Amino acid sequence: MKLFSIMYISLSCKVFIFLFFIVIAKLNQTTSIYMFSVTLIWAG
Repeated sequence: MKLFSIMYISLSCKVFIFLFFIVIAKLNQTTSIYMFSVTLIWAG
């Protein structure tokens, strides 16, 4: 049960960061490309 909670929190963080990236993408195209690569490395 504890492991499930940790996995759920981890997944929530990834979803939050992905949504944050979408907001950044709408604001700044160059920054979005950088953020996307960083997110892929971090999440992968």
